Amino acid sequence: MPELYISNSIAIPTITYDKVSSISEYQCLLKGMKLEIGTVLVHVFWLTIQVQALQLIAEPTLIESGTTRHLIVNCSVDPETSGKMIFLNSIVLTRSTDVNKSDAHAVAIITTMNKSVLLFDQDGLGSGVLSISGESYLCMQWEYPIFSMAGEYKCDANGMSLSWQPVTVSSSVNVALKEMSINSVYSQLRNSQLENKQRIYDIGHLAKELKENNVVVETNTKDIKTLQDQLKYTTEFIQDLIEEINEAAIKTLFFESSLYNGHTYFLPKESTLRASSTATFACTKHGGFLAEIEDLEEWRFVNNFLKQYPLYYAVLISGTDEGHEGLWTNSRNNGTVTFFKWSPNEPSEIKGENCLALWRDFDWNMADDVCSLETHKYTLGYLCEK
Repeated sequence: MPELYISNSIAIPTITYDKVSSISEYQCLLKGMKLEIGTVLVHVFWLTIQVQALQLIAEPTLIESGTTRHLIVNCSVDPETSGKMIFLNSIVLTRSTDVNKSDAHAVAIITTMNKSVLLFDQDGLGSGVLSISGESYLCMQWEYPIFSMAGEYKCDANGMSLSWQPVTVSSSVNVALKEMSINSVYSQLRNSQLENKQRIYDIGHLAKELKENNVVVETNTKDIKTLQDQLKYTTEFIQDLIEEINEAAIKTLFFESSLYNGHTYFLPKESTLRASSTATFACTKHGGFLAEIEDLEEWRFVNNFLKQYPLYYAVLISGTDEGHEGLWTNSRNNGTVTFFKWSPNEPSEIKGENCLALWRDFDWNMADDVCSLETHKYTLGYLCEK
């Protein structure tokens, strides 16, 4: 780290930096900074660098929780303008959501004491460099940012003036949160790729969007208000909120069965399904899995449920013999399927028919079916179990 040598009552920082490439306007170059300690005393004015009013950029400035792919906030200091500093010793990035900034907290810091960025927001990826001759910067990047990453970002560049007095240059930028529709909620659940990074969605906004789409959601207004209040003060409520979002999405997008042996089944109200992998993904993102029918009683329960909603020619359930013809395994855990209720002349064992389905025209008995419908015209649904 830098050291101060006292010579004739004058404090002189002596620092040597290797050359560091500058960053482009909207991207973080995740490069480390090599810092060495100089040992030769030089005159103070030799170390004088010029520091501009900070350039703080956010890209984008409007995010949609869980569906926006990236959020980048970059604070850069170019040595080619007005205000003067003898020494730039730190860049600090903070974020606040309250109008009065009472909840302002540090997101990341880079100082001359450390070669790497110190992160206070572990969901983000940080990079930065302090340079005596080139551009200094501190950059944060988040993948699939959520609502808590919106707010006002402030960057402070701290250093020493020509008179050896502390000096700070600041700049701010606001990142706003966009309201989400029910399609955004579904997209959020489909596109979330990161484990343990569940997305938070505001219940009030969800209710508003559901109403605008003429979808009636039976929700207790008092409970919603309670959940919104708890969201402000407790992190434990986050998981409850995610569950509420998931349940609301299920009620909106699916027909749901009554309880059977501790499980419920849900069938999509509309389906543009073209492949079995899409069905598996959709069930998983709603907290379930492709239905696994294990005995005759369960099949009868499912049969009665599907008869209430005869929307599809065929409905996919768990089971595939792809790569091992005639040996059917579950999609979720590769366990062997032990119960079958075949339709007449099934399984046909036609090439390419490697997925297990229930056929409407054969009283919802089983058949082997294609896993992709690119060349077929009939409608295909899927059944999830939770």
